[in-house]
Amino acid sequence: MGQIHTMSAALADRIAAGEVVERPASVVKELVENGLDAGALSIRVSLRGGGLTELVVEDDGAGMDADDAQLCLQRHATSKLHDDADLFAITTMGFRGEALASIAAVARLTLQTATVDEDGTEVRSEPGKPISCRPLSRRRGTRIVVSDLFYNTPARRQFLKTERSEAGAIQTWMSRLALANPKVAFSLRDERRERLQVGAADDASGELQRCEQLLGERLREGLHPLGAEREGYGLRAFVARPDLSRRDRRSLMIFVNGRFIIDRHLQQAVVEGFRS
Repeated sequence: MGQIHTMSAALADRIAAGEVVERPASVVKELVENGLDAGALSIRVSLRGGGLTELVVEDDGAGMDADDAQLCLQRHATSKLHDDADLFAITTMGFRGEALASIAAVARLTLQTATVDEDGTEVRSEPGKPISCRPLSRRRGTRIVVSDLFYNTPARRQFLKTERSEAGAIQTWMSRLALANPKVAFSLRDERRERLQVGAADDASGELQRCEQLLGERLREGLHPLGAEREGYGLRAFVARPDLSRRDRRSLMIFVNGRFIIDRHLQQAVVEGFRS
């Protein structure tokens, strides 16, 4: 008898979840991006216990019908890729079909969704148990409740920081997503306070106000809009006056097609532009 065997599906799912869900902020990022892809104009997040006890993400996007609501919890289930050609024209925030399945592998998950008002579906998932589904009356959009994150993988919880730090990481991601998507309203609350509340920005003035609100009052009247186009690429930016610059790069944020990225070459190009 050899030593190699096939892992159980449940164990494989938990291991795969580690590639997507590192901490509560990872859950928020994936679920909020799903809401953005669904065309949401308002996204609300609330949390308890730094997101470990409970995370709720609600949007007013397109929603799902009963069949899709059940199918979306399976691995590699996606509405965003159909064939190889789609890999070279990705226009969505997420496309692998791993997020919801990975979250459901390490937490208790409840999904409520509807494509039209009053005609919705509720799906409940818990690792190791069959998925339950029932009709539900709710407005158009999707609400996902993630409870007891990592309860079945206690070793993962040991690597997390304090509840306050985890909540701070969630706020950081929400701020980045809010900066990249000015036409969407965002809110974030925990047990103690409202951490973030920004309305939709409909014009350049509103976008500037959002930047000031998210990045700090110190930047009021100190940000200047820029724009350029060349060889099929477009650039939009808000830059601070040189006297408001900082020694580190924590407030240097770069987004490509609405996605926050860290790229040393692009960062250095911005720094060089400021150097003199």
